[in-house]
Amino acid sequence: MAACKFIAFLKKQNGCFDFKIFKKDYLVQLSPNKTSISYHASPNDTAFLFRDSIVANLALNEYFYQDVHEVSSFNYFCQLLEETELGITNENQIARLTLLLHVSKSLIDDQVLWDNIFQIIPTLEIDDQIEFIFKNDLIDLFNGIKSNQKIVRKINQTIISIIGLQEVKFDYSSLKIKFFKFSISELNGFAGLDCVYIGIDAIRRFVCELRQDFDNEQKLKIFLINMFRLIIHEICHVALRKVVKNFNASSPTLITQRKQQSNSDSFKKNAQIFEAGVLCEKIFFSERIDWALSSKSTRFNFAYCENFFEKLLSKSEAELPQFDFNKSGCIRDTSKFLFMAIDYSRKIQML
Repeated sequence: MAACKFIAFLKKQNGCFDFKIFKKDYLVQLSPNKTSISYHASPNDTAFLFRDSIVANLALNEYFYQDVHEVSSFNYFCQLLEETELGITNENQIARLTLLLHVSKSLIDDQVLWDNIFQIIPTLEIDDQIEFIFKNDLIDLFNGIKSNQKIVRKINQTIISIIGLQEVKFDYSSLKIKFFKFSISELNGFAGLDCVYIGIDAIRRFVCELRQDFDNEQKLKIFLINMFRLIIHEICHVALRKVVKNFNASSPTLITQRKQQSNSDSFKKNAQIFEAGVLCEKIFFSERIDWALSSKSTRFNFAYCENFFEKLLSKSEAELPQFDFNKSGCIRDTSKFLFMAIDYSRKIQML
């Protein structure tokens, strides 16, 4: 209902529109609160629920409705809502609605960036057949992560710390990896219903940013370490939402609730992160790391990072190693948190 009302509202606007008017005159009676998205048997049926939730989330997001927006930037969004009125019919529709659902809860304080994302969303296309550098290595890594019980336990540890359950019931073997093309190469990936979406253009950009004096094998190692970071980041979001049975859940809200209930000083310290994927990264790597920037540093200890990564992927019975951030010579990623369940390069803030 909210999606249909928004379509009708936007078609009456010229030039710019004020979402506060739509919220006050139309939406407050329909979706005054954030809507929960339960999981249906079919991903298409679940994704259909995203339509109303995106509009409802925008009405609750003061970062969005505080500004006036360009009608032309939202024309495709309306087209997408109209195309899916009778149901979802293809992978691109699911991916675009999924990304917009995450974006609708973001902390973007720039009206231009909001409008740009909605305007270029039709450039997001799933392409699992396209070839790119290190593709087979990446697929092998993904399969290795979801089948490695030590890694799975670490991800579960993050989820348990957020929601306070004794155990996590989630079938990691069912996870899929999907590749997409997008006009913003700074979008590294995002969490899907039962998959991790990874950007092809972001992969190419990352490899190009690595040190030129690295040989192909060294580039592959750093690439895979960064992909490990991205995959566990997004898997954590996929599993967390499935465990709480709500794909529209926000990890900052869950973490805040848990922080209020918890007596653990260590959790309260980590809870300052306010983002499940980054919290998961810190459990594995002690810090949120910018691997492209780190690889260019004169202090970067490639040998140590390579050795740590091999131990991380090992299926031996030994416990996972503790990452020594100081010894690694890595550089922290200090970019501002803008998105939940979305991984991006810091450059996206300057678009």
